[in-house]
Amino acid sequence: SNQENSNNNNNNDTDAAAEEALPIVLLVGRGKCNFEEKARRAQDLHNVQYVIVYDDVTRASLVPMSATNSKGIDVGMLFVSKFTGN
Repeated sequence: SNQENSNNNNNNDTDAAAEEALPIVLLVGRGKCNFEEKARRAQDLHNVQYVIVYDDVTRASLVPMSATNSKGIDVGMLFVSKFTGN
């Protein structure tokens, strides 16, 4: 019936709005591009709010994250060890 279709459309709209609001967290390997580039690429994706970068090399301590120009970067970043990322 039309009422059922209307209710189904409302539920789909609600589900889509809920999915739209969910933050996305990316887990990425360190690789060759720098932290700033990773942050900028991530925030170009839809709804990405956080990026967890895991080291691709086992080290005694992590290297500090840095950016030459952090202006306009709005995603949160966390750098973890290779063990933690795997």
